[in-house]
Amino acid sequence: MIVSSSLRALFRRRSRTALALAGIGISAALLLDMTMLASGLTDSFGELLGARGYALRVTPRGILPFDSEATIRDAGGVARRIAAVPGVAGVAPVLGAQYYPVRGDSAGEPVFVTGVDPRAEMLYRITEGRPPGAGEAVVSGPLARQEGLRPGSTLPLAPQLDVSLGRPRGTRTYRVSGVADFIYDYAGQRWAAPPLAEVQAATGRPDQVSLFGVAAAEGVDA
Repeated sequence: MIVSSSLRALFRRRSRTALALAGIGISAALLLDMTMLASGLTDSFGELLGARGYALRVTPRGILPFDSEATIRDAGGVARRIAAVPGVAGVAPVLGAQYYPVRGDSAGEPVFVTGVDPRAEMLYRITEGRPPGAGEAVVSGPLARQEGLRPGSTLPLAPQLDVSLGRPRGTRTYRVSGVADFIYDYAGQRWAAPPLAEVQAATGRPDQVSLFGVAAAEGVDA
């Protein structure tokens, strides 16, 4: 009885039935589209994170890396404990900060600076030159083009500005050791990467990092 009544109602109100079926079809199509989009984004971001072999990130609890000045303290001890976990092949520390290019007594537009372990090359692929040593930095393509830099050039950077005068403080001149493609930056981002210890010292954050990249050994699921 219920089925026959429902069928009669469906055929009696054909316009309403057609609209209902169209709505169901559109909803199903949107759901399928969003599912495919989410799956594609997950796969693409996973490939991006693992592009240099460091598919895992260890960050301060409750926050995304570089969203604030939150850091992981006792970085050396934490790195040793992570490295001792079975299946871990490498640990790459990173400390982020904002520096300012120095031109005489004035400062230019900010540059994002990451202190890195040059042996890891977790954040970039060097396209020209070599990894940085003491007093050196790798720079991104956009920064190199805008500042006219190439391997062997010098780049004065300051980690602080005088609040009252707007003048740079703590300026240090880095020699450009290489130009690199920074994997996670946005188009046109100005980026430089000196050795980790130099950024820790310049920013007054000894033995602190913003995150660790962790690489799994071959055959181990990250």
